[in-house]
Amino acid sequence: MMGSKRMRLAVLAMLCLAATGLATGQALAADPYPTRPIQVTESFSSKGEIM
Repeated sequence: MMGSKRMRLAVLAMLCLAATGLATGQALAADPYPTRPIQVTESFSSKGEIM
């Protein structure tokens, strides 16, 4: 019975390591965000005056 518990723990540990490896690979393969400059549009002037 103890061997079965140990085997389950070993399989669970391998699955966790595999999932971590897949997630890390996807994160490294992702494009950096943002890929182009961001433009900010203001509806008021910088002095705070309403036109």
